[in-house]
Amino acid sequence: MEFDLQKFLEDPNSSYSDLLKCTEVSSLLMTNKEFQTKFLSTNFLKNLFDFLSRTDDFSVHKHFISLAQTLNPLLGARFSEDILLTESAFSIIDSQSNQSASYAFGSLSRYLFYATHNFPAEMQEVFNLSKKIYLIMIRNIDKLSLLIFISDLITDKNIKLDYFLWLCFKLISGKDKKFSPSPLCQYLRTPIECFDNPEDMDKLYKSLTKVHITNIINTLTLFFQNNEGSEIVFATHVAKYIASQKKIKGILFDLASSIPATNEIAQKAFESVISQKNRERSQNKLIEYESNQHSATSSTTDQKTTNLNEIPFKSNNSNDDKKNDKKVGNEYGSGNDVDLNDDFYYLSDRAANYLLKCHKILSKDTLEYAILYMLTSGTATNQALGCLPKLVKAAAEDGSSNEMKNILAYAWNSCDDLHLVKPFIIKCATKIKSIQNVMWPEGFIREVITPWASDDDVNFEFKFEQSGIDFDFIDFLKHLFETKK
Repeated sequence: MEFDLQKFLEDPNSSYSDLLKCTEVSSLLMTNKEFQTKFLSTNFLKNLFDFLSRTDDFSVHKHFISLAQTLNPLLGARFSEDILLTESAFSIIDSQSNQSASYAFGSLSRYLFYATHNFPAEMQEVFNLSKKIYLIMIRNIDKLSLLIFISDLITDKNIKLDYFLWLCFKLISGKDKKFSPSPLCQYLRTPIECFDNPEDMDKLYKSLTKVHITNIINTLTLFFQNNEGSEIVFATHVAKYIASQKKIKGILFDLASSIPATNEIAQKAFESVISQKNRERSQNKLIEYESNQHSATSSTTDQKTTNLNEIPFKSNNSNDDKKNDKKVGNEYGSGNDVDLNDDFYYLSDRAANYLLKCHKILSKDTLEYAILYMLTSGTATNQALGCLPKLVKAAAEDGSSNEMKNILAYAWNSCDDLHLVKPFIIKCATKIKSIQNVMWPEGFIREVITPWASDDDVNFEFKFEQSGIDFDFIDFLKHLFETKK
C-alpha cells in the first residue's frame, strides 16, 4: 500500500508503525517541514520509544537505525533541549517485563551518543539537572546495551559522568558511610533524593545483583583510567574503601590499579600473592586438570579440559550467571565488603599486576620475597608469572640486582617439577642481563640464554653451581616472611 502522507499528517493517532512501509522517511524529514515537526514532536517520539521497547520485530529497529544519517542531528538537538524527552528515552530500559526494552535502548543509544558527542554542553546540563537519568542508569547497569553506552561516554570524554560514578560508589560503599571531604562533583549537580535518605539508599542497594556490582566496579575502573590524576579526592575514597575489604577480590585489584597506589592495598596484594590457600587451590586445580587431560585423550571434540588460567566470570547472558545473579543486599550487609565470585587464579593475576604498579612503595625485602614465592611455590598462573620480568627488572634497577640474580638461580635449580616456570626465569634473566653487576655464568649464557634468544634448543637440565647461590639470603627471606604466616 502506498504511503499516504496527508493522512499521516492529519491523523492525531498516526504512529511510527505507519512509516515502516514508507521508503522516503529520510527525504521527508529533510524536505517537508510539517512532517519533520510532527515526527520530532514530544508525543510522537515518546510513542516511538514505547513502540521500540515493545516490539520483537528486528526489522523495526533496522528501519529506525537506517534513518541515522538524517535523524541524528535532528533527534540529537531535541534531546539536548528537552530533559523530559531524554528521560523518556532512558526510561525504556527500565522496563522489567521483556528483553525488547534492552534491545530498544541499544538502538536508541546510538542517537543519545550522537547527542552527547555533538551537543556536549547542552547534554551535560540535561544529565546534571535530571533527577531520573542516573537512577535509571544505576538500576539497569546490569544490561549490556546500557553498559556499552556508559563505557562509550566515558571513553569519548565529551561529558563527565563523575557524579553518576560517585553515586554508584556511594551505593556499594554502604548507606552508613560518610565521606569527607566530598569530591567537587557532589556540589555541582542536582541532588538525587534517595541518596540523602539511608533507608531509600539501602533499598536501592538491596535491589542490585552481582552483575550490577561487577559492572559498577568495572565502570569505575574505566573512569579512572580515562581521568588519570584529575579525580584525586574521589580516588582517595575509593582506595580507602578497597583497603577496608576483609579480602580484596581480583576485580578490586583492577580498580586499585587505575588509581594512585597505596601502602595498604600494596600489602593486601602481597598477602594475596603469598596466601597459603593458593597452594591448596593450585593442587586441587592441577588434579582436576590432569583428570580432564586424561579424559580428553579419548575425545577431542566433545570433551572440554579445564583451563588453568580460566577466569570465573561469564557472559551476562549465561545460564550460570542467571543462577548466581542473586540479590546482594542481605549477603553484603552494609555493602562494605564485595563478595563477588572470585577464583584464585584471577585473584593471583590481578594481585601480581598491582605489585608491578606499586613496587616502589613496597619494602625491598617484601618485593624480593614476593618474586621468590611466585617462582618457587607452584601456585602462580602464567599471567601472574608474565608480570615477573618487568617486576624483576624494576627491582634490579632499584638496587636489588644481586638479590634478583640469586633468586633466579635458586628458583631455576629448585623447579625440576615446574618446567613451565623456567621460560619465565629465562625472560627475567634476559631482562637484567644488561644491568651493571649482573654477570651470569658462561654455561648459563651458552646453554640457556643464547639458544633461547636464537630460537634454538635450550638446555633445561642446566644447573647453577651451588657455590654461586647465596642460600643465607634465601633462608633469610623465607624466615622473615614464612615464620609470620
